[in-house]
Amino acid sequence: MTGPGAPEEGRHLQQVTAVNGFAFGVVGADIHVFGSGQPLYLLANWRSEEPADPDWLRELPSRMLNARRLVVPFVGREGDLIRLGEWRDTGPRLAVRWLHGPGGQGKTRLATEFAARSAAAGWKVVAAFHGPDADWIRESTQDLSLTGHTGLLVVVDYADRWQLAALTWLLKNNLLHRTEVTTRVLMVARTANTWPAIRGILDTYQAGTSGHVLAPLDGEAGDARPTTPDERTEMLEAARDSFARIYGRPSARPVPPPDSLAGADFGLTLAVHMAALVAVDCHGSGGRPPEDMGRLTAYLLNREQLHWARLYDQGAPGSPAPRPFRTPPEAMNRLVFIAGLTGALPRAGGLAVLGRLETPAAAQAMEDHAFCYPPSDEALALEPLYPDRLTEDFLALTLPGHHADHPHQAWAPRTVSTLMARTGEGAEPPAWTPRGLTFLADAAARWPHLAAYLNEILLRDPALAAAGGNAALTSLASVPGIDVSLFMAMHEFFPYPAPDLAPGIADVMRRLGDHVLAHTDEDARRASLHEELCVRLSAAGRHEEALESAQASVALRRPLADRDRRRYAHALHALGTALWALGRYPEALEQADEAVRLRRQLADDGQPALGARPRPRTRQPGHSAEPGRKPYGSTEGEDQGARRLAPPGPEALPCRRDRTPGGHAGRSRTEPCTSQRHTTPSRPPRTSPGHGRRRGDTLRAARTRSSAGRHRPLPPAAVPASGLRTRHRPAGVRPNSAGTRGIPSCRGHG
Repeated sequence: MTGPGAPEEGRHLQQVTAVNGFAFGVVGADIHVFGSGQPLYLLANWRSEEPADPDWLRELPSRMLNARRLVVPFVGREGDLIRLGEWRDTGPRLAVRWLHGPGGQGKTRLATEFAARSAAAGWKVVAAFHGPDADWIRESTQDLSLTGHTGLLVVVDYADRWQLAALTWLLKNNLLHRTEVTTRVLMVARTANTWPAIRGILDTYQAGTSGHVLAPLDGEAGDARPTTPDERTEMLEAARDSFARIYGRPSARPVPPPDSLAGADFGLTLAVHMAALVAVDCHGSGGRPPEDMGRLTAYLLNREQLHWARLYDQGAPGSPAPRPFRTPPEAMNRLVFIAGLTGALPRAGGLAVLGRLETPAAAQAMEDHAFCYPPSDEALALEPLYPDRLTEDFLALTLPGHHADHPHQAWAPRTVSTLMARTGEGAEPPAWTPRGLTFLADAAARWPHLAAYLNEILLRDPALAAAGGNAALTSLASVPGIDVSLFMAMHEFFPYPAPDLAPGIADVMRRLGDHVLAHTDEDARRASLHEELCVRLSAAGRHEEALESAQASVALRRPLADRDRRRYAHALHALGTALWALGRYPEALEQADEAVRLRRQLADDGQPALGARPRPRTRQPGHSAEPGRKPYGSTEGEDQGARRLAPPGPEALPCRRDRTPGGHAGRSRTEPCTSQRHTTPSRPPRTSPGHGRRRGDTLRAARTRSSAGRHRPLPPAAVPASGLRTRHRPAGVRPNSAGTRGIPSCRGHG
């Protein structure tokens, strides 16, 4: 820009405008978007939360437990901060660390403290947000230029809930690949299951990778040591004093810690803070605070309900109230339960959900809910209860089947069943499926009665499991009460290849495989299952486990080689591939040579080798397999299953947007994508009668490697027919070329 009003040298002027849509701009980084115009993720300058109004915090004590509000000063975990600092300041130019631990362990608070200290040390700190879990970014432009900074730190919270494709594109962002800038990416997650796949992606960039387990306060992990009783008491006292200041009760500071503070129940940072908060809250009424975690949770949830009742009483006709609050506490209880499953939704979507559940006076109820739980943006509604662990406990205590001292609700089973179901035949899974399944499964680890509800939801529609994404699959695989027949049903709807779901599918297959291997003695079926495990584990980056499965398959196939050289050759090929992935090249070549020798013999004898992949089939939820189809492990079924182990076709790459010489995103030009898996077929495949067809989102990457990038979504007409497409597929249908392989019919609990 030149002339009057032009920015001074070295600065850039960026104007971002949206008409009936979404607009967002960055300076010094890339923006990756879907063809619909929605971004895969957003990058924004890290900022600390503004101090909250103490009067507002006192209304609902749970508000003080939200780690983002920074009510409690950071105490403890100094060893973890030292390790993070050493990782930041040493090592290669680009390094990524996976920080993981269970919910309530203090991961977000630790990451926030580390980000603040890094910013104070001169680092540029950027937060990455993804999907519905992202905090809304109010500023339409973010200046991410790195001039004058020591280095770059990118913080990715809830990394295990990201789509793997979105994480992949984040790691490709030009912001991370400035050769003159030291760059660190801190990914925060509950589990490490997705980490092997991410490590495999990072090998391309010669990045340093490391894991960091955030240990319980009474346990050890890595170089960390457990906290001492004195340190845990120090953490509780710091939290207690902070809460006492908000309550205006200095007399609460001498309140003694609970007798069970040193026990396993208080191994979570959140548990220590809950004990401190309840102790201060009880001090005002003269009551004795509960000692165990179950009663602490029930106390805080009772305080929520007391707040709803007070607001309703104040809003009654004739009462002097600042605003009319007309939703009774019983109805508000149901609204909070709904919000816990769906998470925040656009206002129109929230009204649609309440209408589907036949909520009386839905518009007024949604307004009253927003008054209790203000959303992060005015365009949203149904903000959930925080922290997440408290929401999980609330869901569990509201559903019948537990024995805790907290009333369940008769409407809860029907509500969860309705919310976690499609709206009709052939409809898409609900948008909140990932959140709902993940929260229920995570809560089931502490509340076993929830397994029955998960069994009912998923046996009715097993395809929902894959729609739930990696985090849901991983959490479901860890629930002891899930019926094994449910995992078999899920498996029927796992696509292959499935890079976005690979870590979660590997967890489910590991759980299912362990059960099946313990209940079948037929070597052919055991070998087939090991081959399936090898493929799924390898796709998830778990190459050591994949090698174990490949070796087991070869050991089982070898005695049968004389009468079935084809399958033995295929097992040798899989073993060679697994060895190659681990860098054991001489051993891999030895296995490959043997596989080639056997296949040449087969060719000389006129017998076809395994490897050609059949056309994928489609199945509707609840439909049985094709008539006459044999279970995998039988003579007919193994040929089809082994073909499925053939390497997948080339991955489709998102197309790029042209850049003008000035560096701004210019006119769209989509280059044809050659991958057969993702080009639009000339004719859609046949589907079951009565089921519609849909076109998947076009994934594109609009990269603006300029100092001032800008993205304007293209109208649908601008996307050429030859551009990148997902396969035509009816809603709820997935491709699977082999079905349940190596899995005999059996039921029970894993």
